[in-house]
Amino acid sequence: GGSGMSGVIFRTEDGGNSWQRVRDSSRGGSFRSIDFRNRNVGWIVGFNGTDNFDSSRIIHTTDAGVTWEVQQCGVLGGLAAVSFYNSRLGWATGVFPFGSSEQVIKTLNGGIDWFFSGPSISIGGVYDSYNTIESVDSSFVLIGSKSGRSPNIFRTSDGGSVWSRDTVERATFVNSISCTDATHCWACGGSGRIWRYTPSLL
Repeated sequence: GGSGMSGVIFRTEDGGNSWQRVRDSSRGGSFRSIDFRNRNVGWIVGFNGTDNFDSSRIIHTTDAGVTWEVQQCGVLGGLAAVSFYNSRLGWATGVFPFGSSEQVIKTLNGGIDWFFSGPSISIGGVYDSYNTIESVDSSFVLIGSKSGRSPNIFRTSDGGSVWSRDTVERATFVNSISCTDATHCWACGGSGRIWRYTPSLL
């Protein structure tokens, strides 16, 4: 976690009964999302600074969070969410500089290289701010957003080449998405709303 320019990571080996501080940086930015693919390999993303012109941060561990290394993604702004399908294929998204139309990055080699692979869709000239991302399988990815008018869930079934936009009603944002497989997904967001993904209706 963290706020502003400070970030901290804690680690537990006893199911959460006790925690050890493993990383604390007063000028290293804050952390927003964590994802582990197995016991040892994981990623954390966040913000390096306090505005949209600082570089985004991605850190990576291969020893269960004992040590972390910085990965460069070449993206300004900040990353709010990360989701890996396996130890090599992963996605991250967030709040990039104002006016940016592509806000999703993808890696095929465990975070060594990242490239844009997201929807470039604006609504009334106001771009979506992406809050959460869920990599369901190697091709199916969902993104929850907050936009200038209504929240959206973006969906791809071909690994990011083509995206569809599903508008969800009676809320201000989509804050989190979770799936057990490609046909069973749920999302939650503003106004206390919960949505269930039903592929047969789309």
